Amino acid sequence: MNRIKRHKRLALWVVSAVMLFVPHATGWAAPPAQIPAVKGYRVQSQSEQPVPVSGIAKGELERVLGEITQMSGMRSLQMPPRYWVFRFPSPVVLNSSPIGHPVREVAVIPPSSATDEPRLLVKNTQNQWVEYKTARPLSGLLSQMRGQAGHPHLEKLKHT
Repeated sequence: MNRIKRHKRLALWVVSAVMLFVPHATGWAAPPAQIPAVKGYRVQSQSEQPVPVSGIAKGELERVLGEITQMSGMRSLQMPPRYWVFRFPSPVVLNSSPIGHPVREVAVIPPSSATDEPRLLVKNTQNQWVEYKTARPLSGLLSQMRGQAGHPHLEKLKHT
């Protein structure tokens, strides 16, 4: 009888430990901040075109922001000719992130060649773009934004 109680306690402890620690170690954890609202824009030659952000794209953006791992460096004043911008009407606080301020604006730069990676930029409080690394691939977010079905004005942008 006493042995069964010990096994039950041990099993309960193991299950509790798995539920507490495994999600954080494997990336299963929910994003540290929910994005209440976001506005998306496709920037091409310094001209912004509003683009609807679907619920799936918003969720992907939450996951990307939730998995930021480190700052990569400052970005020069010159942005590339094409990129995506996400603006948050109310600042987003990322609890467990190297970003030390509420986020109001994020940019995703598509790769310029097949060997390049997309890049994530976050605007800091001095209105400077800072590049960050994220454990979550940016390709899913880019695919979601490029593939907004039912929006004919985006068709020409799908291949950029």
